[in-house]
Amino acid sequence: MALPRVLRRPALAAGVALAALPLVLFRDAVFRGRVFFERDVHQYWQAPARTFLACLRAGSWPLWDPYASFGQPFLANPA
Repeated sequence: MALPRVLRRPALAAGVALAALPLVLFRDAVFRGRVFFERDVHQYWQAPARTFLACLRAGSWPLWDPYASFGQPFLANPA
């Protein structure tokens, strides 16, 4: 039995296998629209997103977040 043309070139076969591996391992996230740690995503990103929209609606630049602790730079947040 002859090998398929793709498998005749070892580098190409390795590249295809490496590209297919994440698709197989994370098939639920890639093909079914599921997310990792769904409960944490909204808790972490909902407050900064609301602050960003509130600044834009008020007509100001979103440079400062007055709601976090005693205030912190909004765009300079490393997270």
